[in-house]
Amino acid sequence: MHRALLPCLLTMLALAPAADAALESAWLQAVTHNDTATLSRLLPEVDEVDYATANGKTALMSAARSADLNLAADLMGAGADVRRENRAQGTALIYAAWSGHTGMIDLLLDGNARINHRAANGWTALMMAAAKQHAEAARRLLERGAAVDIPDVYGWTPLMRAAYEGYPRVVEVLLAGATANQHQTNDHGQTALHLAVIGRNDAIARRLLLNGASATLPDFEGRNAIELAQSTAQVELVEYMKSQSPSAADQH
Repeated sequence: MHRALLPCLLTMLALAPAADAALESAWLQAVTHNDTATLSRLLPEVDEVDYATANGKTALMSAARSADLNLAADLMGAGADVRRENRAQGTALIYAAWSGHTGMIDLLLDGNARINHRAANGWTALMMAAAKQHAEAARRLLERGAAVDIPDVYGWTPLMRAAYEGYPRVVEVLLAGATANQHQTNDHGQTALHLAVIGRNDAIARRLLLNGASATLPDFEGRNAIELAQSTAQVELVEYMKSQSPSAADQH
């Protein structure tokens, strides 16, 4: 090698790691801020598409959260791990459920995502869809085989969450499409009906009753749904529950 070329070569070798570090930094910044345009621009330059932020978030998770199908498909084509978990054990599919994008849900499931995976808090993709009021995303997950009654770490199911928050369309999907268990209880012994009453969601409480929910089943403090409604002056709902539960007619 000619001696005159040696300094140039050494300079190039010294700059290469700095350039790689700058690229990785830009990539991770884009992941952090869900900047899918920048991720798409940088994708041809990166060697590792599963670079993760400090909390474990990857570009595929950002694409799923932002409902960027093209980027997600390109990342998967480049080898992105659809089952990769962040530090809270969340996956790209759970991010997709957060966004409610059914096409993204299909893409990830077709790529072998785990449909019933539970994050650290016990939430599945279906729970996320229910909590974010995404009825169509919940429907698609159920159509693709999601288990309807997987509880979180506090024993809440997707039906309980939707009943408490007051999301009638999600409740309808969970009841009609998957026959969610209305008598399942959380860590306080509460059913979806208890939680609908606590949330003062009259229409959902009535829907649950029509579907066979029990107004006389007590929670772990001995209170049934009728008593909860009475304690919060939901007079019309109390009368309706009594009419649907003849054995409770003598409760005052």
